[in-house]
Amino acid sequence: MSTSILFRYWCAPMFTFGAIRGYRAEMPEKENLLSNKLTNSFLNGVFYIIPPLGIVKLTHVMDRIEVEVTHKNPNNYAQIYWEGRGSNKNTFL
Repeated sequence: MSTSILFRYWCAPMFTFGAIRGYRAEMPEKENLLSNKLTNSFLNGVFYIIPPLGIVKLTHVMDRIEVEVTHKNPNNYAQIYWEGRGSNKNTFL
């Protein structure tokens, strides 16, 4: 029962969120191929559901919200926008 709850409320949404961000990440032109985007999407989704890494990724989400709300320059905080092999400058997705 508890595994079902964990999967339903943590793993499924966080994997989906990470996979979408990983797929939409901007990659260098030589790596901007469909297979690389799908691999980056899958691995980024996995990183979002692993508990220690998921917490770090969740803090990056909160940091991106803070940068957006306080109108700071996103280029100064490149690390919080890094998604696997690319960078996604969108706040949420």
